[in-house]
Amino acid sequence: MTDDYGDWIEEYVREIAASAGVPDFVFKPLLVPKGGSTREVGDSLLWVGHQLAIVSVKSRDPGIGSDSIPRRDSWMAKHVKKAISQINGTYRMLNTTSGLVLKSERGVLIPWDIHHVDVFTGVVVVDHPDPWDFEPDVTDSRIPTIVLALDDWLTLHERYASTAAVIRFVTWRARNGLPSLPLEAEKDIIASVHAAEEDLPLGAPIEVKPGAWERAWRDRPEIFFGTSPDHKYAKIVDNMIAGAADMDPLYTSIETTSDYLYIIEFLDRISPFPRVEFGKGVVKKCQQVGATGEWGAMLSILPEGVIVFLSDPADREQRIKLLRSLTAARHSQFMEATGISGLVTLGIATEPIPTTGRSHDFCLVQATFDLTESEKSMRDEIFGAIPPELAQSLLSRYRGMA
Repeated sequence: MTDDYGDWIEEYVREIAASAGVPDFVFKPLLVPKGGSTREVGDSLLWVGHQLAIVSVKSRDPGIGSDSIPRRDSWMAKHVKKAISQINGTYRMLNTTSGLVLKSERGVLIPWDIHHVDVFTGVVVVDHPDPWDFEPDVTDSRIPTIVLALDDWLTLHERYASTAAVIRFVTWRARNGLPSLPLEAEKDIIASVHAAEEDLPLGAPIEVKPGAWERAWRDRPEIFFGTSPDHKYAKIVDNMIAGAADMDPLYTSIETTSDYLYIIEFLDRISPFPRVEFGKGVVKKCQQVGATGEWGAMLSILPEGVIVFLSDPADREQRIKLLRSLTAARHSQFMEATGISGLVTLGIATEPIPTTGRSHDFCLVQATFDLTESEKSMRDEIFGAIPPELAQSLLSRYRGMA
């Protein structure tokens, strides 16, 4: 294998994750001083909130020629073992080295803090001309680890289109007693998970049957994300995440790295199909505001909490003031209506459609408000009351997650 080919495949693996998801959650390898040399932290890291995946890539240059099955198995076993050793070393370094700064594929620098993450998963991505039927051994890994063929890595990102969703999948896989399945089984697992999300209660056991991938694509293609033109609206959330990386202190209440990470995690945890509906609502609201010239807002109940979306034709300074007031008002109203402890409300504002540009402002509210009856009445008179069915929807969702 040439070094150039191996480096290219490592970059390609990161590119798949950064383009199918978003580059804010994909981190480049980090060179850390160690003695008189340096040590590389991972071929890449996928990090969303409290979950992080350490990715190690091993590739065999197809120009070298084909292998017999015994030689193939020997190569795979040797390089999977090397990858697991690299994952173990990266995990150890992330736990013991202070002062690390991670750089995302977007170029944002994030100081590393071990206290942000409590779930680690290892992922070995193998690029080999004939990886099928090989059964990997991951027993030496210090953290739950799975092995994926490069084609499966690509399929996983195409079908989930969210870094958070990909991490959830590999984390579930590595902890669900399935890590040593033959590599060709991965698509059947993905299809079985998609079908279970549609058909089974949350948390029900998932049965994986050979041929599930082909059957699902033949009989139920609608369960796969990316099969409808409307799915393009999910990119609205990606654009919002990108906007969070360009925040100007003048136009945002975000003051810390933790807040930035919280916001982009909040957004990326929206599953692909709910993203589509949310994106449609955002576009519709922006078009309405563009037609009327008056600001408009919408409320969305999502897994991480409440989103208050505002489209406003006013200048940006006025827009952010309105966003802060509106977000605080809705947050306090939901708190009063549901009594949910730890409720998080994210406010997002942008221009109407059409517009010559697009900017995003954010307001994150987690506080508890102690308002007088007079203050509550004034708030409700200015912004209106929240629909009771939305409060009930929020309460039902939190009970279901408890």
